[in-house]
Amino acid sequence: MNKKLMLVVGVILLCALFVILLFVVNHRNSENQNQASGNENLNENEGNNDNDEIENRKILVVYFSAQGHTEEVAKKLADNLNADVFEIVPVDEYTSEDLDWTDVHSRVTLEHEDESLRNIELVSTNVPN
Repeated sequence: MNKKLMLVVGVILLCALFVILLFVVNHRNSENQNQASGNENLNENEGNNDNDEIENRKILVVYFSAQGHTEEVAKKLADNLNADVFEIVPVDEYTSEDLDWTDVHSRVTLEHEDESLRNIELVSTNVPN
């Protein structure tokens, strides 16, 4: 057999295997759903324990956003989780030139390559309890 034919047969076999796998997973999910809906003896409060634990947790969303994009996402996430928000602020603000990752001499590229160039200062703040 030539290589192209072997490749085509291999791709067909992989696709067939993938379809069979999807069928099996879908079939198992259907069985699990039928089993769960058919069980009338479930205690209604049994499934709520996980939700109670989540509601009692304190969540903090910590983010760093050089251009504001991550800040927007972090605040939406915090709103959805009813979480507190904490922003990591660089000691020296980044300029647009600093953020040009395509420039091998830019600040972000140099800091990425050499961690010792990162100016990190730990500041004690009052984070809500």
